[in-house]
Amino acid sequence: MNLSVAIDPGPVYRLGFVKFENVSNDLRKMLMRAWQLLPGDVFDENYVANFIAHAENAGPVLMRSLAGLKVVYDVRAYPQSHQVDVLIRFE
Repeated sequence: MNLSVAIDPGPVYRLGFVKFENVSNDLRKMLMRAWQLLPGDVFDENYVANFIAHAENAGPVLMRSLAGLKVVYDVRAYPQSHQVDVLIRFE
């Protein structure tokens, strides 16, 4: 008996942009330097979910700057373009 299995994983979603809101220009620059997922890269939801913890471990300045801030993620996927835009807002 021969079996054949075909898997269709569906479309690959890619990062459109990441934007940080409600932060100073200096903090935004530090966050952008720590952010490693580039526009056009395959979108990785786990990377986004773990980014702040990763950024805090990147150095004492980021750790102090992010201390006590609440983080709100707005992740929008667009089925037509297979693009995901990420907005990270600090409160």
